[in-house]
Amino acid sequence: MKADVIIVAAGQSRRMNGVDKTFADILGKPVIAHTISAFENAPSIDSIVLVVQGDKADQFSKLILQMGFKKVKKICSGGTSRQQSVHNGLEFTNDADVVLIHDGARPCVRVDTIELGIVEAIEHGAAIAGSDVYDTIKSVNGDGFVSKTLNRNELRAIHTPQSFKRDILECIHKNLQLEMTDDAGLAEALGYKVKVYQDYPDNIKITTQYDLAIAQAILQRNSNIIH
Repeated sequence: MKADVIIVAAGQSRRMNGVDKTFADILGKPVIAHTISAFENAPSIDSIVLVVQGDKADQFSKLILQMGFKKVKKICSGGTSRQQSVHNGLEFTNDADVVLIHDGARPCVRVDTIELGIVEAIEHGAAIAGSDVYDTIKSVNGDGFVSKTLNRNELRAIHTPQSFKRDILECIHKNLQLEMTDDAGLAEALGYKVKVYQDYPDNIKITTQYDLAIAQAILQRNSNIIH
C-alpha cells in the first residue's frame, strides 16, 4: 500500500498584507518547511508532490535542497483554482494507492493525524480530518437576523489532510466544472460517503498575520511535548 501527498501551496496570500505566508518565518523556518516536515516524518508517506505558483518553483527547489527533504519527488505549477492545482498534482501520484491533499499553510498538522487519515481512507475510500466545534453556531439571514441555531454536536471544523483511494480522487477530478472549496465537497457532490475522523483543534490554517503568532505557539508547545 503506497501513500502520496499533494501539498497545495499555490495561493496568493491575499489576506496577509503583502506577506507571502508560505515563506513567513516561524521558529526560524518557513511555514512550508514545517508542513513538509510533518509528512517527511510520517512513516506511511512515500512521496510528496508540491503544487506551487509557477514563478516560485526555483525558490521551493532551493528550500528542499537546503532543508534536506528526501520525499519531495515533484514540484509542479498550480492552476487558476484550488481544484485545478490538485488536479495538476494528481498526475504525479500515478503509482499511489492512497493520495492525501494538504494545505501548505497548515504547518501544525501532526504525524498521527496523517497516519490515521491513511488508515481511514483505506477502510472507507474517502476520509477528512475534523475537530469538534465549541462555539454556538447560528445561521443568519441576509438582514443579519438569526434564522436558525445549529446543533454543534452535529458540526465539525474541517481541516486537511483529506485522504482518498486514488481511483476515487481520479474520478472526482474528472468533474472540474463543479465549484467546491475542498476535495471532500467534490466527493460528496458525486455521491461518495466521506468519513470525518478526529483531529486536533490546533491544526490551524495560516490565513492572516495573526495566525502566524498562534502557529508559532502551537509548534513550540508541540516540539516540547515531542522532545
